[in-house]
Amino acid sequence: MDEGIKAILQHILELARGASARVADELLVCEDCETSWLVFRSSGKLGCAACYEAFRENMAEALNNIHSANRHTGKLPKGQAHMFGDLLVKRELTEKQRLLKLAIEAEDYALAATHRDVISQLMEKMAKDGEEGKEDV
Repeated sequence: MDEGIKAILQHILELARGASARVADELLVCEDCETSWLVFRSSGKLGCAACYEAFRENMAEALNNIHSANRHTGKLPKGQAHMFGDLLVKRELTEKQRLLKLAIEAEDYALAATHRDVISQLMEKMAKDGEEGKEDV
């Protein structure tokens, strides 16, 4: 098959998949308050507590797209970061583990190896800090 025709057909398939995803979003509605996913996406407001369950999968994906995470990590007081060293290391470890997973999924093994090495260093640091903390007691 000619490469040009193949590319056009591929593009048509991608458009059809996108259209079917939009139709599925239009049909997603909370059974309790009848708020639709599209209304939530445009207003940013849920209609009731049941909406969280009704839109769980879509919300998780949307949060990942917006924030690169679907879990709030909070902020640390300015000038007080030294008091939260362990927490900062744990956050960095969690982020590197996420990036490692993405690199493996993308089959970027060189990047995955870099993340793996950083993860190992962070885990060693946490173990070392944990041992130092035991000696202080």
